[in-house]
Amino acid sequence: RRCVDAMARHVDGSTANFAVVSRYRQGLADLDAEYKRVKAQAQRDRDREALLKGAADVDVEVGAGSSVDPLMRERKSLGGAMRGVNDVLAQGSDARESLERQRQTLAGSQNTVAGMVANLPTVNDVITAMQKQQTRHNAIVGTTVGCCTCFLLWAVFLN
Repeated sequence: RRCVDAMARHVDGSTANFAVVSRYRQGLADLDAEYKRVKAQAQRDRDREALLKGAADVDVEVGAGSSVDPLMRERKSLGGAMRGVNDVLAQGSDARESLERQRQTLAGSQNTVAGMVANLPTVNDVITAMQKQQTRHNAIVGTTVGCCTCFLLWAVFLN
């Protein structure tokens, strides 16, 4: 900038020299605008890197007054909320797995009970058969006692 200003002071009034100085001034303005753009982009990149670096790595109190501080606090609170959500989701997943295991256990129990119910008619048939056997034994004993009583009475009356 100082160089262009010095050249402008030494222009002897010719249009060719004035055009050269004007062209240098235009180039300086373009370069100055480009410098400001690159500087702003570099600052945005630094801010973004600080934001993405992690709230745990960056002390929020350091650099007080920076435009990044509110964003860092927001990111830190969002990180805590995300950890909380992840914990709740993990608990839900554990509960779901536990319920699935219980369902499988109950399904196995249901199959066992169904097998027992299917065998109940067999048990009932066994009990009925035992009752018939007992009735038959009672009839045999009764008949035997009756025959012995008749034989005894016949023997007593014949003697």
